[in-house]
Amino acid sequence: MINIITSGCSFTHDPDSWANKLKDKLPSNYNVINVAEGGCGQEFIVRSAIIELQKISEPKICMVQLSGFWRSQIHL
Repeated sequence: MINIITSGCSFTHDPDSWANKLKDKLPSNYNVINVAEGGCGQEFIVRSAIIELQKISEPKICMVQLSGFWRSQIHL
């Protein structure tokens, strides 16, 4: 099993996104894990991908779509 971890903002989180289309297009020996969230900034995108990568010891690929460089994140 090869795991593909995807992360990004709403363009990756959307049900019709490129990340979710991978599930339909790839053979069954691929497992797509989409950790994207709408409205998030670069820090969240990278951090969520790293956290998921650390959980998996099997072969893995990471694909990330970063949002615009002007997006920032406020921790509350």
